[in-house]
Amino acid sequence: MQKTFLDVFEVKGPVQQETETERKDEVLKKEETFEEKLERLFGKNSLEQETEEAEEGETETAPERQRFKIENKEQLFWVMKKYRKIMEEKLENEAVAEKEIERIKNWLEKENEKLQQRLDFFAGLVEEYHRTLLEQDPKKKTLTTPYGSSKLRNLGPELIYDDERLIAWIEANTEEPEKYINIKKTPNKQRLKKDTEVVDDRLLVFKDTGEIVEGIAVLPRPPKFSIEIDVEEPKKERREG
Repeated sequence: MQKTFLDVFEVKGPVQQETETERKDEVLKKEETFEEKLERLFGKNSLEQETEEAEEGETETAPERQRFKIENKEQLFWVMKKYRKIMEEKLENEAVAEKEIERIKNWLEKENEKLQQRLDFFAGLVEEYHRTLLEQDPKKKTLTTPYGSSKLRNLGPELIYDDERLIAWIEANTEEPEKYINIKKTPNKQRLKKDTEVVDDRLLVFKDTGEIVEGIAVLPRPPKFSIEIDVEEPKKERREG
């Protein structure tokens, strides 16, 4: 049987078109991810926008705008995923900066090593000349030029101390050794922590006697918050020898 024009180009009625539209909407709803749902409800990148506004001090938000809060495990996972991604970016930035810093340090070390050799050479010439003048005139301790000055000063002998032998000698041979030996008293904090306990979040007492310890203030602290992320740090470049 030969196909007609209507068979080839099927004309769809309004009812059939509406049915297909509804099916597409249902498929889209099923395929909608949590992030897409979040953007639909709170606006695109709402969390990032709120973070930026908080950093800039913009605490007031529009009345019609909803503030994102974690209300279930799925949302917690999403926020932790974002946190991890930002942490990875931060570590990557630090790694890039460290490479550049190391590269600049290596360059600076090589360049300044050459310059220091030249400085030492010219300083040696000045010192040799200055010492010659000082031998001729002991008052020539300073030479001035428009570009700087050269100074030579007589130094007293250096004293090298052997503390252990010195303390033993002072204690055995002086009438008042406390004049020459410094004794610094400090509390043994580790032992105090071991032998004491906090009572009523305000008093520190000895465990065995209950005696109140003076000189230590007890300040209650709230639980410490932290986030631990298992992030692999970028590999560092090996420094060329």
